[in-house]
Amino acid sequence: MRLGNDLSIPRALYLFQRKRIYALCDASDTVGKCVHISGDVVGDDYQVRTASPDALSTMPAIGVIVSKFSATRCLVFTFGEMQDTYSGLTPGRVMFVGDDGSLTAVPPVPPLGESRYIQSMGVAYGASTVMIVPDFSLVKRIG
Repeated sequence: MRLGNDLSIPRALYLFQRKRIYALCDASDTVGKCVHISGDVVGDDYQVRTASPDALSTMPAIGVIVSKFSATRCLVFTFGEMQDTYSGLTPGRVMFVGDDGSLTAVPPVPPLGESRYIQSMGVAYGASTVMIVPDFSLVKRIG
């Protein structure tokens, strides 16, 4: 008997995505901040830092810090329904990486003569729930 729907590697990666990763971060990186990959994997931990839309070197964000185990080790939520990290959200609003690295419903606006990189991170499903689906296609906005 042959299955009609073989599990290819791309399909398996789509179906069984890692939703959380352990990471090494800066002491200044806090819960709720969007993070980007800042270096090679160290053991089983990724290296991350807070994302900033004003520098391409700190984008794209790959997820949101949801807990810290120590000053420099954290858990990053990369995909799926993230609950209780934020509150007061408006359901249905697209969430972006904000100027301070937090999620925001308003895309960053650059000052005159400067630029910002706009990245969608997902959609608010409820007042404290965000469906995290990072879009790695960045848009450069010029002020």
